[in-house]
Amino acid sequence: MSIVVPLDELQRATQGRRLTYLVASDDRRQRVLQVWPQYRDGCFDVEVGDGTARTIARRSDVVLVFPPQIDDPDRFTLLVDGTAEMLPDGSCRVRPGSAVLHRRERS
Repeated sequence: MSIVVPLDELQRATQGRRLTYLVASDDRRQRVLQVWPQYRDGCFDVEVGDGTARTIARRSDVVLVFPPQIDDPDRFTLLVDGTAEMLPDGSCRVRPGSAVLHRRERS
């Protein structure tokens, strides 16, 4: 089950979600990195290592994965597809393109 999250509601949708992963891929390997995103001006700023920065330089499509909170009875994961760019200060900015709350259908 997926529920679309309008991009203008992302800041509210991410409040209280602390554990987050950045997934980047350059077609040869995937990198999954735990990050602590900061929401600013409609984007997420995250710190990444050199390997992930090189991966993003080759292919900028990324996914931010916000797992469900322990106290969330609905157990939705927030998935944010976006485009990453490395900034001059070495940080990474992810510009969201779409977002969904997702969970497996209960049987």
